[in-house]
Amino acid sequence: MFARAGLLLVAVLCLGATECQLDEDGLGPEEPADFDTLQYDDGTDVKGDLSGITGKRLQVIRDINTFTEFWADHAAGFAPQPAQPEVAFGADMVVAAFMGQRATGGYAVTVEDVRENNEFIVVEIELETPGDNCAPTQAVTQPHHVIVLPDSDLPVQFSESTVEGAAC
Repeated sequence: MFARAGLLLVAVLCLGATECQLDEDGLGPEEPADFDTLQYDDGTDVKGDLSGITGKRLQVIRDINTFTEFWADHAAGFAPQPAQPEVAFGADMVVAAFMGQRATGGYAVTVEDVRENNEFIVVEIELETPGDNCAPTQAVTQPHHVIVLPDSDLPVQFSESTVEGAAC
């Protein structure tokens, strides 16, 4: 009885708290993981709506060979093609989120959060669609966001949510 009351007290205290979690599943508490958006050589983010990757892709890249293949696919959408960024594989890994090709603008992909526990890493992705009454650009787009985070052998799970952009 006291254990149930204590659990209820913890649950009540946690209401509204984003970092408070009960460890009932044995996975350990989820901790935020540091990440940065990968950057082109000119310092701009590898996030936007132009890419040679036209299909939906959620990819974890842990080695230079896989990254070189990935980069060739991505850079195929550019003229001239951007140089492949340096990534310190062994210390870092890359996670790429591609929404797939869209017939218009107004779409976006954003890695919102990365968390980890004892068993896996969770990458939270937000997919944005054009807002009501908006007139998106009439251009084919390939929304994407590519991040770098500390290397880990843990499996990566993706959690997606879709939001509608602001109405126009």
